Parts: sequence; structure tokens; C-alpha cells
Amino acid sequence: MAATQTDSEREMLATAQDLDMVVDLSKGELFCDPNFSPGEDILYDLSESTIIPEGVARIDKWLRLSEIHPNPQLFVDGIMAGDIVQGGLADCWFLGALMCIGTRMDLLKRIFQYCAPHRGEYRMRFFVNGAWKDVVIDDRLPCDAKGKPVFSRCADANEFWVSLIEKAYAKVHGTFQTLERGLMRDALVDLTGGVSDKIEVGTPGSTVANELWDTLVKDPASYSRLMGCVAFGDGNGEGELDNTGLLKFHAYGIMRTAVYNGERLIHLRNPWGSVEWNGAWSDGAPQWSVDAKVALDQTDADDGLFWMSFDDFCSHFDEIDIVKVFPEAKWTTQVQVGKWEGESAAGRFHYAPAPNPQFLLDVEQRGVAVVALRQKEARFTGDDKLENVHIGMHLMKAPTGARIIHFHEDECIINTDPWIDAREIAKFLVLEKGKYILAASTFAPGVESDYMVRVLLNHSKFSLTPAPSMEGSYVHLSASGSWAGASAAGCANTWHWIDNPQYVLELPASLQLSITLTQHAAPESRSHVNIYLLPSQDSADYTFNMTPVLEPGAWTDEGTICLRGRLDAGRYIIVPTTFQPDTAGSFTLDVYAYRSELPSPAGFAISLGTGNTGYTQIDGAWAPGCAGGCNNFESWTSNPKYNLTVGAGAGDSVYVTILLAQDSPASGLAVGFLITGQGEDEILGQTGNWSRGLFNTASFFLSPGVYTIYPTTFNPEEYSGFALRAYADPAAAVTLVRA
Repeated sequence: MAATQTDSEREMLATAQDLDMVVDLSKGELFCDPNFSPGEDILYDLSESTIIPEGVARIDKWLRLSEIHPNPQLFVDGIMAGDIVQGGLADCWFLGALMCIGTRMDLLKRIFQYCAPHRGEYRMRFFVNGAWKDVVIDDRLPCDAKGKPVFSRCADANEFWVSLIEKAYAKVHGTFQTLERGLMRDALVDLTGGVSDKIEVGTPGSTVANELWDTLVKDPASYSRLMGCVAFGDGNGEGELDNTGLLKFHAYGIMRTAVYNGERLIHLRNPWGSVEWNGAWSDGAPQWSVDAKVALDQTDADDGLFWMSFDDFCSHFDEIDIVKVFPEAKWTTQVQVGKWEGESAAGRFHYAPAPNPQFLLDVEQRGVAVVALRQKEARFTGDDKLENVHIGMHLMKAPTGARIIHFHEDECIINTDPWIDAREIAKFLVLEKGKYILAASTFAPGVESDYMVRVLLNHSKFSLTPAPSMEGSYVHLSASGSWAGASAAGCANTWHWIDNPQYVLELPASLQLSITLTQHAAPESRSHVNIYLLPSQDSADYTFNMTPVLEPGAWTDEGTICLRGRLDAGRYIIVPTTFQPDTAGSFTLDVYAYRSELPSPAGFAISLGTGNTGYTQIDGAWAPGCAGGCNNFESWTSNPKYNLTVGAGAGDSVYVTILLAQDSPASGLAVGFLITGQGEDEILGQTGNWSRGLFNTASFFLSPGVYTIYPTTFNPEEYSGFALRAYADPAAAVTLVRA
């Protein structure tokens, strides 16, 4: 004969039926969870805490539900948002999320899986790091000396679903203390498996605020959504915000919106179950007429529920957490998981694009899509010392389906900016039929972390797979070098930048390139580095022309920097440099180009230019009696003069470049030089103009012999030190001596 069910069992079975939850009413030995047993180690991190958390300090004993109340029930009158009362943990972000789904039986079904109330065993599910995870707990709860639960509870003393789900969520995170402080949108994702986002609130009456209102009142047809918000205030500690009844840094659930007599209103709830907004439209405010109370079902009670005008809401809240839940009947999800590690932890595409994880998204028909990137949250590891890293993603059309080397911001359909340390970032967009490449990365290179890529579409005709290997689809050239001695010349703030290593880049055709500079140093020893890509100087293996072909990026000490762009066929000079001079170190240059754009890989080359090292130099100064100015003045021959000898064994003529650099370009002197035959006044050559820049150069074809060079200022009696250099093929045996 079957046992007669009690009223509480019938109540549980009725709610369980709505939840599709398995209920086991058999009796037997009480279940004790061996992996989350009562004790300090599941309350807080003993290795880190020297002070017992305030809520934990109130714990006196651990009690079964039947020891807390003679008639314990999982649910009383079903599940309602008003059931939730916050306890001794600062986990309003989680309770606010729980409150948002408190009336959504379709979402709660995923959480409550199994219960055996007579044996104290419960099983729930959470969406942990991208997958649903079952969590089994017993019903022992931390209580105070009076036998009352210390942490969150239900408003009804004999209802316990809130306490149990909080305990199960704490088990996922390792300790109860780990639940202190978090983001409501993260908890909403863990409870629903949805995709999170945040929306800026905007100031009252602004376009941003009006667009937000339109979003709040619009009922999406193909998905459901849950929303919450946090009152941030002025950032000075916790407590009440400007005597409004709102609490700073406290999470609230958004229950609904309404318009009454033209006034836009929003309904919120405090997880505490008390402490409410006290301004216009609050409980008991003069705005409430009898008709208004009836229309909006308003009851004056200290239950944490309150209305406020939308303008007041915009004045006190900065952003809304929103999670969109996509029903499996209407949406298809594709997932890829992996880890940034080793070469694939290449950092944002400002640094090194090619090695980062990339995925081929093949869309067979136009559709609405959600593209999300999620990292493994540090909170789920149970290690409070870990922090989320800054993550981002790029999405570009890829007609061939091959991996992409160059992600150009103006061509990206998705281009993360700014990079944030959120657990998940997501973009909502319409995708046309076609092939796309999705790349996921951390902001900084060398940061290792697990990740998950999710793509949802409102149809099933698409696939998400790892992008094909780049091998065969691109040509990669590499060169190594170092900054040492004179070649550790620093940036173009001084004329010595020309002494940095210079590399010749030969392009046979117009090519889309990615040029990457990686310095070889430990993070704490890295220097700020950059890349100058400059035009070749008269086909020489070096250049003095600081006119970048591609604009250099920001100086960085992240270890790697990348320069990207399309170049015409021809010869270029790559100059890797540190920002500060006299900064020694070694580096590698990598150049990537698509094989399909090359007429012949053999015509694509990179080599170390030697021209900027084959020079002779002499130092001098313009001083009283030897500062005669340029050849506009008769005194020009009184300038310092130097003999330039071009070796007789150099052939019929030698290509010689003369460089004159003043010691203090900030003084603004215009400088140049003149060339004559030895002991002659006839000018054979000169600079094209007298320059106020870092230096002035001119190149000549000179026959073997001796010449005289006059470095000059434009005007007489202008004084400064200078350096004079002559560049030529070493075989020419060019020398400079004071005449």
C-alpha cells in the first residue's frame, strides 16, 4: 500500500512537475556531501584570510532543513521573485540575477534537476565555463546561534530553495566567500546559459536614454531577456546614495516597465527584500493615486519592490546588465573551445595576427547572429588571486576560407574596441551568406588562458570550424638582429636614429603585408619598441628619409608590435628601434604576405642593409672666426673645412652620401654644406637647401680624388657643434680629415 503524501510533499510535487524536476520521496540514510562538507574551508579561503569575514563570524552551527524548521519545504506557493532575502554574504549580484528568473519557470527548469528531501540530497545545474554542469549538495546550512540561516534565505521561514541554490552555486566556486561581489550579467549567464551584454543608460532625456527606453519596452520575438542594474554612485565607499534609499555598488533586478499618464516608469527590486528608493513614485509617494495603484498593481510594503521614474533611474544608474536567452527550438549554437598558449597567445592584432586562434564561419544563408567570446573565469577556479584577462575578437569576410594575416579595422565586421577584462564579450549582428574568419585573442601577448567561442544563428545552415592552416597560404620571411653600441640609436627624436639596424625589403608586386617586431627579453626587462617603414634612398641599402610609408603604431613594451598595410612594388627600408637610445637588446623581424598575391616567392626578400654602417665620421663646431655662413656670403670659405678622399681603386665614379647633423637641432639653425675641389673655391656640389631638421644630406657621384667639404650654417656667426659623415661602398676607401 502506497504511503499517503503529506501536504508539503504534494506542494513540492506540484512545483516539481512545473519544473520537470525529479522528486525522490524515499527515505533512508541522510546524504552527506563528501566534497562540500561543513567547515571553514568551504566558507572562505583559509590560506588567504587573516580576518574571518563578517557574515562567516555569525555562524554557530550547521543544521539540516528539518532542524531549522519542523515543516521544511523546497517551495511554498511555487517560486516567486519576492521569495529572496539576502543574508550575510555580499552576493546581491547573484541574488539579483536569481530574482530576475524567479518567475520564469522555463528557465528554472534547467536549474532544478533532482531532489530527495527526506535524505537531504539535491541536484542543480549551472552553465559553467560554457557548458551545463550538475552540482549535488546536501541540505546542511550554516546557521546562527538561534538556528536561523546566516546566508540568503526565503521570506517564508520554512521555504529553502534560495538557500540551497546559493549553496550549490558556492560549491561551483569553491567557497561561499567567493560569491562576494560580482556582476549580475555573469550570474544570469550561469543560471540561463544565455549571452551577456551591457547597455549604457545615458543622462535623462538624452538620445542614449531614449534609445534605452525603446529597448526596454520592445518585446523581442525570437529570444527572451533578463535585466539588472547597479547603482554606482560617486565611488566613495558603500552605503546609501545621496539619501535616496538606493545603495551604492548594489545590484537590483529590473522587473518591468510601464507608462502611466505619459510618465515612463521602471519597476526594480532590492535583493535584501527591504530598503527602497524614497523619491518620486516610491511607496507612499504623492504621485500614487488610487487609479495609478490599480493600474500598476502597486502595494505599499517594505518588500524591496519599488517604482521610480525613468528619468530618475537614468540619474542614478550608469548601465544595465542584460542577458539574452535563445530558445533551442529557434536558434542553433556552434561552439569551439581552446587555450591561448605558446605561439597562439600572440596578443591583439596590433602585435602579431597570424598565430592567434582563428575559426572559419561558413554561413549558407542570411541570418541574425550572436558571436561571443568567453574566457575561463578566475572565479570558477576557486582562486581569488587570479584575474580575468583583457580579451577581444575580430571578424572579417574571407572568400577563400583561409586564415587571415592582416585584420584591417576598416574591413572588420567585428572589431573589439575597447578590450575589456569581462568574462564574456558578445556582438549581435546580421550576417550575409558567405565565409568569414573569426579570430580570438588576448590584449597582451604571452597571456595564457582558456577560451570558448560561441556563434548562434536563427537557422541551422552554418558551421564553425578551426580555420585551415596558414601553411601554403602565405609566405613568411624572418630576420634577427640586435641593438648594441652605436646601433642602439633610439627613436627619431635625434638624428642618430639612422644608426639603428636597417633592413631592405624587396617587393615584386603590390602586396598586403604584416611586419612584426618581437624583442627577446623578459617582461620586466622589455623596452618600448616600434617599427619605421621608410622609402629606400635612391635604391641604396639604407635611408635617411624619415617619411614613413606606413604610419607607425604606438610605442609598446608588450614584447611584440605589428605594422600592417598594402605596399606597392619596390624597395623599402625597415628600421626596428627602441624609444630610448643606448638600450641594448635582440629582436626578430617577421614579414608575412599572401602567397596568392606573389608572382614568384623568389622575388620577395628581406635582408640586412649594410649601407648605414659603411661611413666615416668627423666632429666639429662653428665658433667665432669659423662660422662664415652659406655661399650667399663672401665669408663662406671661413667655415670649417674637411678633405674627403675617394680611393683611386674605386672605379670611374663613386656614389657618396654626405650627412651633416648639428648637435642641437632645437636651436633651430639651418645647416647645409658645400663641396669644392681640393684647394679650390669653385663649388662642385651642395645641399639642395639649408635645413632646420635633425640633419641634412645630399648624394653625389664623385670620381676618385680629393675634395673639400664646407659644413655651414645659413647665416654667419651662428654657433653649434656638428657631425659630418660620408657614406660610400667600403671598397671606395672614403676618408674625412680636417683640411
